[in-house]
Amino acid sequence: MNVALPTLRADLDVSDAGLQLVAAGYILAYAVFLITGARLGGIIGYRRAFLLGLAGFALTSAVCGVAPQTGTLIASRFLQGASAALMTPQVMSLIQRNFAGPALARALGYFAAVIAGGVVVGEAAGGLLVSADLFDTGWRAVFLVNVPIGLLLFVAAPRVLPRDEARHGPSLDAPGLFVLSATVLLFVLPLVLGHDLGWPAWAFASLAASVVLAVVFVVVERQVSAAGGRPLKRGVPDPRHGTPAGLGGRPAVATCHHRRPVAGRASRARRGRRGRGRQQRARGRAGAGAADPRRRAVR
Repeated sequence: MNVALPTLRADLDVSDAGLQLVAAGYILAYAVFLITGARLGGIIGYRRAFLLGLAGFALTSAVCGVAPQTGTLIASRFLQGASAALMTPQVMSLIQRNFAGPALARALGYFAAVIAGGVVVGEAAGGLLVSADLFDTGWRAVFLVNVPIGLLLFVAAPRVLPRDEARHGPSLDAPGLFVLSATVLLFVLPLVLGHDLGWPAWAFASLAASVVLAVVFVVVERQVSAAGGRPLKRGVPDPRHGTPAGLGGRPAVATCHHRRPVAGRASRARRGRRGRGRQQRARGRAGAGAADPRRRAVR
């Protein structure tokens, strides 16, 4: 997207503020709705949530590609980020739900490699598309290329993704999601726009307000838990049951680092069981020898 900003600005005569919102709108929406998307996956099913997010991403990419003015483009970018926030957490949930042991480590490694490779390839491919100016599309090709890719994935995904199991998912926890989304927005907004705007006073006020809302979030979650609900800040369950509905969608690299201590503890536990088994067999042989009179006679 960043490689298309100069031509986009010249084509639509976008102001500095509008250009910042075009670039940052996706990030803001993604950050705000990421946890909501993870919780929705636990409610409606991971595969269904992934397909809905994928369809929304392809549709909003098409709208971005044909946007006639800045306002339409900014709104579409926000919706595109929200669609990605619904789609991305389900990938981690499906990986953790359907793989275990070495297979889980390999799947997480592949996922991390795809994310890292996508960042590099995306920048290079975006520059080539803008430079090629295919069919006189210019910057619009950066968005329109997502449409056929999204359609292919939408057709292929139901054939390869496991079906959602019929189960009782968690509740949405609307109070917690509302407070947490506001907290993330107040924290991310000045970090994204503050530098380009010269760090105005509202940026520091927004950061301070995010700290206050973080405390409010803790209080709200305690009230939800006391009322018998399922708060967002629950502990992480067994990986075979998916990511926690609400705090899922962790970055793949962080998840890989999280898994290493677990694997180490499992290995130490296996070594401990083998050691205890050898000790028990040795004690059994010693006891049998002491009880056998023929062995005492030999001695």
